[in-house]
Amino acid sequence: MSTTIDTTARTTGEPTVSSASFGRLTDHNYAESACRGNWGYVHFSESGKLRLLHTIGWLEAMEVSDPETAYSLASDLCRYLDRFGEYGGMIDSPEGRTDVHGQPLQFPRYRLVLSDDGGLGSFGVLWYVALPHEDFMEAAERIADEITAERHGGKTYADLDRENADVIWQDALDATRRHFRIDEELTVDRGYFPDWDKDRKWYSREYMYYAFSHNGALVYHYGDDITGGSWSSHT
Repeated sequence: MSTTIDTTARTTGEPTVSSASFGRLTDHNYAESACRGNWGYVHFSESGKLRLLHTIGWLEAMEVSDPETAYSLASDLCRYLDRFGEYGGMIDSPEGRTDVHGQPLQFPRYRLVLSDDGGLGSFGVLWYVALPHEDFMEAAERIADEITAERHGGKTYADLDRENADVIWQDALDATRRHFRIDEELTVDRGYFPDWDKDRKWYSREYMYYAFSHNGALVYHYGDDITGGSWSSHT
């Protein structure tokens, strides 16, 4: 079990910026929420969760003998996680939709996936960029026509009967996901009422998919002393 560490009971009685970051990590140690909700729209793969928890445990052990270094490293790591969680900012709904309070629906421009890259305190990073639902569907329709022409002698998707159309459409959706390298776990949805729904009875949702953009890493660099390192981001 994780031991709760009181980072406020230090010399001044108030947490420093670094010790606050340390507490932010350790307060959620071994909790699912630490990997899915504490850093904006960062997403941790299963291996990424284990790497994060391993790093937290390493910092907890270091805090016993060298608290200032542990706090400094925790602050450095949180700084990057915060930056990743806000990377690219937000974008408005491509359809101009608003939420139930009349404010524009917004989605993160990017979502980042962190995984274990095998190094001490280091993560592989995958960047995924927003792909509006409408763009996804347009691509799927184009691919459905291509599959239909290939399998049914030059026909278009609109020419097919219901049974064949259902099979082609499912294959087209799967092919579109592969084409954009979409990670469906990253999909974000927002609720709204259609403009025509003046009585607000037809609550709907807009979806934003995320397509693979590029990869990189969050690397912990150190020399002879593994506690004297720092993190840096690479793409």
